[in-house]
Amino acid sequence: MKTNFSGLIAATFTPIGYDGSIKTGLIAPVVKHLITQNVQGIFVCGSTGEGFSLTTSERKDVTEAFLDASNGRLKVFVHVGHCSVKDMADLSSHAREHGADAISATVPKYYGISSEIHLAEVLAEGIGCVTDIPFFYYHIPSKTGLNFNMVRFLQEGKEIIPSLAGIKYTAPTLYEFQTCMEMFKGEYQLGFGVDEMFLSGLAAGSKLMVGSTYNFMAQAYHRIQEAFVGGNMEHARALQYEAVEVVNLLLEYGPMAAQKSIMKMIGLDCGTVRRPLEPLSPAKETQLFKDLERTKFFSWQDRLVGIRK
Repeated sequence: MKTNFSGLIAATFTPIGYDGSIKTGLIAPVVKHLITQNVQGIFVCGSTGEGFSLTTSERKDVTEAFLDASNGRLKVFVHVGHCSVKDMADLSSHAREHGADAISATVPKYYGISSEIHLAEVLAEGIGCVTDIPFFYYHIPSKTGLNFNMVRFLQEGKEIIPSLAGIKYTAPTLYEFQTCMEMFKGEYQLGFGVDEMFLSGLAAGSKLMVGSTYNFMAQAYHRIQEAFVGGNMEHARALQYEAVEVVNLLLEYGPMAAQKSIMKMIGLDCGTVRRPLEPLSPAKETQLFKDLERTKFFSWQDRLVGIRK
């Protein structure tokens, strides 16, 4: 299935109250903010959205809230991967029925996947009831442990998954990413999903980028892209490093909890993280704020939404 998505796709956070409940009422302000930041779409209930820590019912509620808030103004990708293939099918049907532009999925890993063909067969069973909207395999081996050859997967997958449109590629193996881009040009679309390698993804030819830090750093990535397109690689590299400095801090503090703390700093409180993730203590949030002050982060934000210091 050919697609022509492009631009920044923000992997959204699921607002979770400190009592553990899902706060769908906080979703509309986040969507409004993302629209003002000129992102082209959102990726819902993926790793950033803590999809695997939510119940199937909660995921449906979150999906509906993001689709309602977007109201056609953003492209909406819904992650439907689940440890139960039957629930994956249920989530796939739900996403289509409520107007998702595309669906994406990882697969259950506990019992193991033996090959690229096996991977495609499991995905086909999980999303097989949905053939009229694009499907992107979510390749994130750091989380799934599935480090199969994506060239072979695309070769095999087109015979098994009728709606296969491409890959959300969240891995640093740019040689494979570029090989897929070149071998299947015009047939499949690949979205690059490693924020700290954004410039590298552009250089490899990607027009579709998916990332969590686009929620609060979209302007930084727009500037990198503008420098790249304008041929100013030295400036593009300098801008990329500014983004990398922030990403390095996220890794130091724990990326999910740190990013939700940052959303709170910019006035878009998405609450806390759900176990097994560990939230930041107030002391760590204060230290994160101080560390961010040593980067370019607040200079970007001051002209966007304002920081509550």
